[in-house]
Amino acid sequence: GSIPGKIVVLDRGTCSFNTKAATAQAAGAIGCIIIDSNAGSVPPGLGGTGVTITIPVMSMTLADGTALKNALASGTVTLTLSRQSSISRDGALDNQIVAHEWGHFISNRLVGDAAGLSTNMAGGLGEGWADFHALLMSVRAEDIGVGANANWNGVYALAGYALYPSVGTSNAYYYGIRRVPYSTNLAKNGLTFQHIANGVALPSAVPTAFGLNGTNNAEVHNTGEVWCNMLWECYAALLRDNVRLTFAQAQSRMKDYLVAGYKLTPNAPTLLEARDALLAAAYARDYADFALFYAAFAKRGAGVGAVAPDRFSATNVGVVESYVVGGDLKIESRSLAMDLRDCDGDARLDNGELGRVLVTLRNTGTISLANANLTVSSNNPHVTFPQGATVHVGRMAPYESASTYVVVQFDGASTAETADLTLTVTEPGMIGGTRTGTLSIYGNVDDGPSANENAEASVAGWTAATTNAAGGWSVVQGATGINHLFYGADIGTTSDHTWTSPPIQVGATGTTSFTFKAAYDFEKSGTTYYDGGVIEISNDGGTTWTDLGTSTSPGYGGVLATGNPIAGRNAFVGTSTGYPALQTYTVSLGSVYAGQTVRIRFRVVCDSGVGAGGWYVDDLVFTNIANFPFNALIDDVVPCAPVSVDETAPRELSFAVTGANPASGRTAFRFGLPSAQRAELGIYDITGRRVATLSSGTQSAGWHSAAWTVNDDGTTPSAGIYFARLSTESRTVGSRIVMLK
Repeated sequence: GSIPGKIVVLDRGTCSFNTKAATAQAAGAIGCIIIDSNAGSVPPGLGGTGVTITIPVMSMTLADGTALKNALASGTVTLTLSRQSSISRDGALDNQIVAHEWGHFISNRLVGDAAGLSTNMAGGLGEGWADFHALLMSVRAEDIGVGANANWNGVYALAGYALYPSVGTSNAYYYGIRRVPYSTNLAKNGLTFQHIANGVALPSAVPTAFGLNGTNNAEVHNTGEVWCNMLWECYAALLRDNVRLTFAQAQSRMKDYLVAGYKLTPNAPTLLEARDALLAAAYARDYADFALFYAAFAKRGAGVGAVAPDRFSATNVGVVESYVVGGDLKIESRSLAMDLRDCDGDARLDNGELGRVLVTLRNTGTISLANANLTVSSNNPHVTFPQGATVHVGRMAPYESASTYVVVQFDGASTAETADLTLTVTEPGMIGGTRTGTLSIYGNVDDGPSANENAEASVAGWTAATTNAAGGWSVVQGATGINHLFYGADIGTTSDHTWTSPPIQVGATGTTSFTFKAAYDFEKSGTTYYDGGVIEISNDGGTTWTDLGTSTSPGYGGVLATGNPIAGRNAFVGTSTGYPALQTYTVSLGSVYAGQTVRIRFRVVCDSGVGAGGWYVDDLVFTNIANFPFNALIDDVVPCAPVSVDETAPRELSFAVTGANPASGRTAFRFGLPSAQRAELGIYDITGRRVATLSSGTQSAGWHSAAWTVNDDGTTPSAGIYFARLSTESRTVGSRIVMLK
């Protein structure tokens, strides 16, 4: 329509600002007002390209626009649009901005020796620390005299000078450059721990400059706001304690704690790890300061029992808040030590063997605890605790650790089994009173040769190498159950680390392939890929390597950027489909390597930026290979039985390997029978097939000897792992044999 000589009021909607203004201009409007469609206290910035706009255009907040619409509904409204040029102030003259940037310098320098802030969450902490340095410089003793700052409950903005216009009105000294001002008043700043996670809306009752819907909370500056306000809560707690501390003393302590906290903060920290570093610094000096700080963190949802998201998360989803302080214990570590009775020396709990469940507890609360008990139980009936399942744990002050153990035995299993050990910690002084954890173990298992690899048995044949000690390849436990995986870390410093297989003999004819399961998360920005992973093969013992990307399906996803050790090469990049869920990859080698001995390696390459989740690999399955290069778990058929050395008839069945083990071509055995009975001594391969019978029939009481030099089919013993098994009328005993030739 035609609207000559009028100012047009439009809703923001979905069209571009340029399109809306151009439409109004074409209809003869002399001006245009665009009302924001989202709630907020700052009008949206205008921009766009296309039609040249010659009429004045301004924006309004949703609230102001609604008021204007209501006025228009009552009749004609006369408006005057005016814009005055404002002097743009240089941020270099704003001391808060200078202090902020210096805060980046010191935090980057002291956390991880200039390499610690290597993840998205750590970057958010860096922004928060930087803002807090500006607050440290800005807050003055006389501020307490301002009526709006009673009890240090007012607001502090960042970079207000640089933002404040020379004409007109502005909220620059209220909001500054952040969504809300820094304040201990929840009605002025309602940000809590949960607001570092994308998708958590900010408190609607708190005036907010932008970002009210929380869709981008994990952006580093937004996460930094939450961290900085927690630090401000700590500092304000010291300032309020003005009977114990003067302003200068509180300020000096906060500076000392801040620097000490930097040095105690680990690489790629979570927000709670950074919190704990500051708390540890305060605890080492003054318990009163420690208690004030913990209460300050709890006020913002980071109290005792809070849980941080995964350190490599790009969204910070997974926050669990806590608003309490008090007693708390954490199960810091748990493991199985086979140091009491390990008959076959494989460090696994088999029939008749004794081990110790080692547990370390750490006091992560605010008070000392002295009445903790640890109880270990199992869902497997073959697991027992011969010395009792419950032990008392000694007194622990905050941040102290205590280690204890429970003796565990395994007996009665006929095949390989798993057992979940449940660790229950009770302490009446602890919030909630109980903490639990799980240790999953294998029982009655042994290592046997295999053509496939699932990371559950010994990985002695694999070789790890790295150019940076800060990261590399390792075997890690999966998120659930007893499953293990190979893991290559994506770290925040330049690194090239590899995980190389044992020699693999490819079949002399036919085609060869292998599959593996994997999930990866490598550093990227849009379609710029800073870190990644590749698969390579060598047929000359590792002297040279050939990339297998073109033989892999699904294949690589992009090219590594400048700064990466292998920049310009294609690689697995970004985040795999469904991460962290594993997906299957197939590598087709064809017949190129037929009859050759090859090695496969997985390679992670990182630039000097930040890190990410890394690369998880599991379940390698090969076709058409001629050897057994890997290990797999098999049933342990060797009971933990005593062996008599007396020359007289033994009082119980006894058995021993008297020849070499490992052996070369032959070995020997000696067994004793307490009475005349039927006894059979045989040699079995890892499939359970009997390959040699050394003794059979009724045997007299006393000692007997036997040697394995030939198999039942007339062949000589070949290389491999075997089991010597002596079966009698009462029981069966045996031993594992390694034949080298």
